[in-house]
Amino acid sequence: MVKKVFSASPLSSNMLDQLTSKYGCDFEQTTLSFIKNLGIFSSIKFLRTVSDMNVVFEDKESEKLLDIFLLLFLVTKSKKIILLRDDLTTFTLNRKDAVFSVIKTFWGTCYAFYSALKIFAISKCIKEKTNFFVDQNLKEVFYLKTNYWFGVKAGGSVAHMEGVISGLKAKGFQIDFAAVEAPKSFKTSIQEHFLLNIPRYLSPIFSLNLLLFDNIQFKTLKKRTFKKYKFIYHRMALNSLAAIRLSHHLKVPLILEYNGSEVWVQRNWGKQLFLEQISQAIENASLRCANYIVTVSDVLKQELIQRGIPEKKIICYPNCVDSEKFNPTLFTKEHIVNKRKLLGFTEDDIILTFIGTFGKWHGVECLARAIRSLYEKEYKWLKNKNIKFLLIGDGPCMPEVKQILSSIPNYSSFVKLPGLVVQEEAPLYLALSDVLLSPHCLPNNSELFFGSPTKLFEYMAMNKIIIASDLGQIGETLSPSVHVRHISEINSSTTAILCSPGKEEDIFEAIRYACNNLTKIKFMGTNARSKVVKNYTWKRHVEEIINQIQPFHHV
Repeated sequence: MVKKVFSASPLSSNMLDQLTSKYGCDFEQTTLSFIKNLGIFSSIKFLRTVSDMNVVFEDKESEKLLDIFLLLFLVTKSKKIILLRDDLTTFTLNRKDAVFSVIKTFWGTCYAFYSALKIFAISKCIKEKTNFFVDQNLKEVFYLKTNYWFGVKAGGSVAHMEGVISGLKAKGFQIDFAAVEAPKSFKTSIQEHFLLNIPRYLSPIFSLNLLLFDNIQFKTLKKRTFKKYKFIYHRMALNSLAAIRLSHHLKVPLILEYNGSEVWVQRNWGKQLFLEQISQAIENASLRCANYIVTVSDVLKQELIQRGIPEKKIICYPNCVDSEKFNPTLFTKEHIVNKRKLLGFTEDDIILTFIGTFGKWHGVECLARAIRSLYEKEYKWLKNKNIKFLLIGDGPCMPEVKQILSSIPNYSSFVKLPGLVVQEEAPLYLALSDVLLSPHCLPNNSELFFGSPTKLFEYMAMNKIIIASDLGQIGETLSPSVHVRHISEINSSTTAILCSPGKEEDIFEAIRYACNNLTKIKFMGTNARSKVVKNYTWKRHVEEIINQIQPFHHV
């Protein structure tokens, strides 16, 4: 039996385990982002198929989206909506309860339109400021995260935030942090958490909510009394101008972290934004007015230059890893054996692991097809070698992955899909594995791979054999590596085995070679960890940023 549930963001594996234990069934998740990407007409069609609506709030912040879920509930055929909190208590509402939500979301939409026009006007006239006086002895930094969404407990964004904050702390900085939530994994690294509140009234239009949220947050932050900061560090977010406005208000320089155009991502990987022109103007203003822009790949650096950003403002360094947290020596054999048993593996199994977002470019669907091919062509070999797969994460491609694997009889006996695991648990999952997989796919013809996958650096730190796609920064980071088609060229300095992006047969061959030669090529893991510790720690990442920042002065 499979029970359908709605949630603000993908539920963690821990939450899913609790639900399974309570109700004795598996769960199929539908997130708000999934509904958003369907578009208006397709989402209405989808919701009309729902006759029993259940919503899970894994955290307190998600409950603030109740009005949005009640609005969706009115479209369904369900007579009631069952809501389950993070402590597994439930409450039930009916259609009469949802009527007031219509009024609230109507008001929220009106106020959001006002916010959109206001921020659009500001984005057109706001200018970069350099007339800041900053005491070079200051060691206080304000980290601002204005991303509206919450409940994300793992993935590259969480790793990057935690990494930059830990890197700043290692350099002697004290960090105040502002966001709708602070993940448990780095609460001990921050001095003060400024909680950004979700608006009481929301719009059912995703991009309008972002503008509403951003306008309210700036007004709230503006009223606070702040200490003196050396700079504001802002993880750039869609439809957010609050960091620029706060920088000007406090007369503090702004360092903007740019991981790619959110407007482009929405247009090409999701649904084109409502009022996209406003979103583009805000993004342009953020890039224009930031004092420095930090990015993680040369492709992104060149894109910024093409957009007219002076090269002297751009600081480029790849993503990194906390090599003390991602350290195989932290886990005893007992730790690993016990966790393997909990996941349904044995001590003798050879485990090949993917961890990451089941999304665009990450290649998990290519991996699923390679696993299916292995089963069809090498079933006896898989069984004799006790080879198992562990695919950790969740995202838009999860249904496709399950559909691909469904052609394998009882696939769950050797492919485990535990779902999303919280960031602090990731090292143990990697430690219990024998081979780590990063099978990225080819971008479209008009696209260049601009990513710097955090999981790649986490893999390297765990002293494991790595199979990865030779794509953009991935191949450069893992050099010296050997392509699977030239596998005989492996030598004592080799760091990883590379595959052509999107080539299932390459993944197939690389997996077969690695599993047949585990002991022989174990040295590759040692080489990978040595390289990442030397070049790609978050402390090194922050050092590159600080070293390239020129002292700000009063003009």
